[in-house]
Amino acid sequence: MTWRPWLTDLQTGFLRVPVDIPQFSWSVTVKDTALVTTPDHGVGNFFETAATGLTIPLGDLPATTSAERFSLIAPGRTGLALLWETEQDHRDSRPGTPLLWGGIDVPETTPKDVSFALQSIYQLMSERYLINERKFENGKSTNKIVWNNYSKRALAAKAGKFALSKPGGQLPIDWQYLNEKHIRQAGDDSTAYRLAISAWNVGNSSVQHWYDELSAGADGVDLQFRPYLTEDQQHVRSLFVAGSDNEHYLNQSSFNAFQWTPQGGTCEAVSVKFTKPINRVYATGSGTDAGTLTGFAEDLALLNKDIGYGIVEEAISNTDLNAASSVKSLAKGMLGGNSRPRMQISFDWFLNDNGVPSIGSFWPGEELSLYLEDYPFLPDGTYKLRAQQFSGDRSAKVHVVTDIVRTPYE
Repeated sequence: MTWRPWLTDLQTGFLRVPVDIPQFSWSVTVKDTALVTTPDHGVGNFFETAATGLTIPLGDLPATTSAERFSLIAPGRTGLALLWETEQDHRDSRPGTPLLWGGIDVPETTPKDVSFALQSIYQLMSERYLINERKFENGKSTNKIVWNNYSKRALAAKAGKFALSKPGGQLPIDWQYLNEKHIRQAGDDSTAYRLAISAWNVGNSSVQHWYDELSAGADGVDLQFRPYLTEDQQHVRSLFVAGSDNEHYLNQSSFNAFQWTPQGGTCEAVSVKFTKPINRVYATGSGTDAGTLTGFAEDLALLNKDIGYGIVEEAISNTDLNAASSVKSLAKGMLGGNSRPRMQISFDWFLNDNGVPSIGSFWPGEELSLYLEDYPFLPDGTYKLRAQQFSGDRSAKVHVVTDIVRTPYE
């Protein structure tokens, strides 16, 4: 069993050639992915360090001329997929199961090697704008795109498909939910199910910007791109999956259970971080000065206990929210389960162990259960959690970070 990086065509996902990357680390979250070389940093610190590049020795590029080498790493034309190849895959001459895919960005070469950053689909969407072709003009641009009464995941899918319809915009993505309508409920904020973009507001019209909007706040939905290998075994494509307006989390077909005891189990290196509760949240939206929209949420129950907690206040802002109800939702979403003492559990599992999930059968955003016995800081029992991030390196180890949940003590 081994990780196998492949260079691909950016627009089609065609698997061109496998390459050897001597050292790398990877990360997959609900919305984003990363693949980096981190010689000086620990696994899992991708968003806390300056490590942004992948380095391939020149001798590991299957090319003999300068033109061939450039063709393999051309930014804007080449992608890279990371696949997990099992012994059965090797016997059957299958490339394996993909975990992540993205585009090569800003290669830097030396006489000995080439290094580059990898752009995930989410990051690629920062370079695609929701502006109708030929409608951004010299002078004034008044054209609008308006999509009304669609579900949030339909709006996300329509935005993505729109970006892919541009000249040279093709990416190997399958879109679901394109025509799914929002079923109105009492108290709905209608602007949350409407995408209206003026061409002149180009600074706020990237697809990535709108993905952030649709996934933010208490009513935001999870958005994810899951790569898969096509039946011809020659292409990697990504399926767009998302939570619904009623169930914001990703749907899952199976439920994974892990166990830990001092004597062993299906996971190792269980770690628990405990964090302070938040008691008040101040949220701001669009507007300026005294005209700024505001929202407030509080829960002071813990301050009045015999041995009370010290107050913790938090401020949060989203200047694109233009309805008071949306700003209130932002505050409520931040307060949420954070108004009680919280904890975050992480652990490791190994892909070559028996009784553990395989690559492609378990994704960040999905629920899991973790049974703990004789863990010094938590009572025995089964904890229902949701995976938020997977990370690893060239080994079979997968490090899982779960969501922040309430402790069993308050």
